[in-house]
Amino acid sequence: MKNFLFSLILFCTAHCLNAQQDVTVTYTGNMGVLITHNNTSVWIDGLHKKYGDDYLFPPQELVEKLTKGQGTYSPPSLLLFTHKHGDHYNHELINNYLESHPKSIVVGPGQVGKMIKDDKNFAKVLTDDYSKQEFFHQDIKIRAFKMDHAGDRHISIENVGHLVSIGGKNLLHVGDTSWNLKNKMFKKLEIDKEHVDVAFLPYWMLLDKNAKSQLKKYFKSTQIVATHISPRIDKSDLDAIKEKYPKVHFLTQLEEQVKF
Repeated sequence: MKNFLFSLILFCTAHCLNAQQDVTVTYTGNMGVLITHNNTSVWIDGLHKKYGDDYLFPPQELVEKLTKGQGTYSPPSLLLFTHKHGDHYNHELINNYLESHPKSIVVGPGQVGKMIKDDKNFAKVLTDDYSKQEFFHQDIKIRAFKMDHAGDRHISIENVGHLVSIGGKNLLHVGDTSWNLKNKMFKKLEIDKEHVDVAFLPYWMLLDKNAKSQLKKYFKSTQIVATHISPRIDKSDLDAIKEKYPKVHFLTQLEEQVKF
């Protein structure tokens, strides 16, 4: 009995220590982030090619380093995508990855899945309404849901948010959305009732006149990471935003890392 209890204590201690280890976020361009805990990785909006001079993208060397697990990287078992735009998603890169990693899964809206060769590698997020859908892979839990794409001209684009639970942390990636006050999207999604440790937001959400009140309402105890920052942004403009939000992490350099 004593041996059993001792083994149980050792198991619980090891499990708790494992859960408390840092989750590492590696920036891979535009809104691309590789989320890693121990040897498990989730890559969001990471596989895309050059889309224009205002969009930072992962060069081929970085794509190979991440997908082949070179250096300290582990090949991602989950590829999450928010929408089909070319600064977030490239079907050629994704299909090539799935050919060499057939057990990996892609999660995203239907417009993303249409260009993936094998249905067995794709889990579709429905965008008929704002209902939350759960996906499980290994020890990772995903809650995914519709989040309207910013701008009226993109009304037909299916954009989804992903709330990733990994290593005891909940990390929210919203894709190309906005506060959408007219539609009260964040209220409908009850984001304020979710336990979000880290939120990846496109930087334009911080420029909105209602940004500070919205951050306080929905992300009061959340660490914010700003993404989608143009490599051509004027340094003085970026410095001004950083001064306004001193606690926000601004991702601008490929492979820079933040630990949570």
